[in-house]
Amino acid sequence: MRNFACFLGVAAALSACGGGGGGSSDGGGSSPPASTPVAISAANYPVVAQEGLSASMSATDSAGLITGAQVSTDMVALRFARAQLPKLSGWLASAPKLVTGATRTETMMCDNGGNATVTVNDVNNNNAADVGDSFVMVANGCGFGGAVMTGTVSFAITALTGNLDTDVYNASISITLTNVSMASATTNSTANATMTATVISTAANAGSFSLSTANFTESGTRANVAFSRTLSNFNATLTMTPTGGASFSTSLAANGTVTSSLLENRSFTFTTVTPFVTVATQTVPSSGQATVTGANGSKARITVQSAGSVLLELDADGNGTYEASTVRTWSSLT
Repeated sequence: MRNFACFLGVAAALSACGGGGGGSSDGGGSSPPASTPVAISAANYPVVAQEGLSASMSATDSAGLITGAQVSTDMVALRFARAQLPKLSGWLASAPKLVTGATRTETMMCDNGGNATVTVNDVNNNNAADVGDSFVMVANGCGFGGAVMTGTVSFAITALTGNLDTDVYNASISITLTNVSMASATTNSTANATMTATVISTAANAGSFSLSTANFTESGTRANVAFSRTLSNFNATLTMTPTGGASFSTSLAANGTVTSSLLENRSFTFTTVTPFVTVATQTVPSSGQATVTGANGSKARITVQSAGSVLLELDADGNGTYEASTVRTWSSLT
């Protein structure tokens, strides 16, 4: 499962991998109740822009893919679920031959302490990935990403063509987070979600990873301050394009609705106008533009500038004219 593991696994090891993958699909689950749109103003448009970018980057872990490190504790539960995807094939390969339809449970030690129990259902008992195979992982104080994880993550392979051990395949996997909690030095949070991950690989270093969700919710405390965030009808896709040798560029596009306690539990829609592109030799995007839209057509525009800077512009009255702007660093927004 070389390419599947490489594309979805630890970002620091990505440069040694041969290929990648993902696509687009609709996340499962019911949609949450509609929230009240936020009025985007001079007072809050940088915060709105930051919430939109942060959610989009975290959904695909593209900040980690680009920089090789993940320094934020934002949406760790989602990243924890994604980090398990490369392990699915290994869980199947190591399963003993059982009666068809039987399940097997084992306990795994986590790299940073704690453990997790994994129950594997290999529907046709062939020790290989097939449509219908499913997995339930229960984290028990499992150390991950500078946090301690507890809760249940369930996976099911819903579509598969090609071979996951090659450079050409297409896989869709449903993911359910049930009370997945994380605790770190500064943050405690619990997440629930139903999502779909789609991985498409067409050649070495060529493909995409997409994560969609009808409803992802996370709430808890950060620096002793309560917070919550909901992603609704949200889709983020990270595309890899080979640039010669083992290097590649990435392109991120995301769309959906974000509701945040930083905005008094009001919402905005995030729309990618031009994907955020990061070339092989850079650690931040060199181009890309998105908009966030709130109440009465109020809008903020996010445009990547050179040298890691981002131009934020405000159209508070929604008339198409941006009357205020500020420049921030990419790292401060993600």
